Amino acid sequence: MRKLIWYDREYMLPSSMNEMTNEQLIELSVLTAQPMPIQEVKVKILFICLNAQFRRMKNPNYFRVKIDGETYAVTADEVTAISAAFDFLYIKPDEKGNCFLDMRLTRCPYPVLKIKGTEFFAPDSNLTDMLYNQYIYLQSFDQAKDKKPEVIYQWLGAMFRTNKEKFNHKDLNLELMKHINPHVVVLMLWFWIGSCRFLAEKFPRVFPDGNDPEYGDVYSGQQRLLDYMAKGDPEKKRAYKQDMLYDILYSLDYILEIDEQNSDSP
Repeated sequence: MRKLIWYDREYMLPSSMNEMTNEQLIELSVLTAQPMPIQEVKVKILFICLNAQFRRMKNPNYFRVKIDGETYAVTADEVTAISAAFDFLYIKPDEKGNCFLDMRLTRCPYPVLKIKGTEFFAPDSNLTDMLYNQYIYLQSFDQAKDKKPEVIYQWLGAMFRTNKEKFNHKDLNLELMKHINPHVVVLMLWFWIGSCRFLAEKFPRVFPDGNDPEYGDVYSGQQRLLDYMAKGDPEKKRAYKQDMLYDILYSLDYILEIDEQNSDSP
């Protein structure tokens, strides 16, 4: 969190998506779903995080802001300067001037979710307790070109499980997934994207193009790496799929590092 001193009062603002509450993230998702200028999004999320009421005054260069019972008349320039605290939400504009949300959410927003009386569990932050087979199927559904509702339900079914100790892609609770609130779906997708980016940066050998949005079939790439790790042994490959995701990634990273060293040797 970062400290903001405004009119001799101290306020705390999030310094990353992971420090934003679920309510704030939902508000952000609503704002970004609209055709709204980025600067306006940052100003509005600033006031949301300050729990402030605000409106434009007759003079368009001023806002009337009410925070904790105190009312201030502040200039638009002042608000714009303070809203720069939320620059972390967006990537730098590309050569075409396009600017997108910088998905860095690795805190699981809904670790436990109750649907129709059934309790489901999502992976821990950074996917630290995810099974490798679960990860492969999540990648598979995420990579599907046909984003019909059925694919989204399959993805949700692979993400939320009643038993965190095992994963079976044939036992997904697809009917219950249809009752999940759309805001939950959006935040879990942000969490998935942020966590995958975290893994790509942590294991660059395993994900050589993991930060490239144009990168192709990650699922097939993981299958090839798994074949390489198992050295063509189908029994080992099946066993590896039941291991923890991080155990597999660390092992793959080590094997690739050794191969790099051997290839560099004279």
